[in-house]
Amino acid sequence: MNLKIVSILMLLLTVSSTHADILERCELETNFPNLQKEANKRAICNATFDALYPQVVREEYDYYLRIEAKGYRTMYSVQLTSIEGFIGNDLTERTSGVLKWNPDGEEVVLD
Repeated sequence: MNLKIVSILMLLLTVSSTHADILERCELETNFPNLQKEANKRAICNATFDALYPQVVREEYDYYLRIEAKGYRTMYSVQLTSIEGFIGNDLTERTSGVLKWNPDGEEVVLD
């Protein structure tokens, strides 16, 4: 195999392991069953992680997110009633917020 193909395969493996990691490291409790679908859960977990921590945490630390989405829900947003972020066994963040879907992607606005 040439170097370009190997590089592309490595990139794909890295991206898929990142997606698997976030789903394994994020607990989502919600009253809205459609938010538990893999793509929705991944979007909520990734956007929440990005709002809480710099990228270096994802790359270098053992982290875990626990999210409750039990507040209001609109077509383009959902209230995250509880967000807890752990690094190792230590609770490092406790907050709440709103996840907003928009044409550019998702973002979580923390309270």
